[in-house]
Amino acid sequence: MHWELRQEIDRQLSPVQSIFKNRGLNYSKEEIVKYLNPTANEVLDIGLIEHLREGAEMLMKHIHANDKVLLVVDEDCDGYTSSAFFLN
Repeated sequence: MHWELRQEIDRQLSPVQSIFKNRGLNYSKEEIVKYLNPTANEVLDIGLIEHLREGAEMLMKHIHANDKVLLVVDEDCDGYTSSAFFLN
């Protein structure tokens, strides 16, 4: 596996703070905690995703008809996770 250190290690920062800093997000500790623990008011309504309801209805129609469905997996950590969730 190849990896590259983006910046020198700052021992004053926690690992999470380092991740944020390395990605150009110079958040304070409080901002990081808020970002990682959003309230219901900060989460977008999934109804804003165009054609989401239609896609879900189409999927359910094919599942109930016992049709074959192709699942294309995004080959990264969240892709495998969401695909496993979908299959279950």
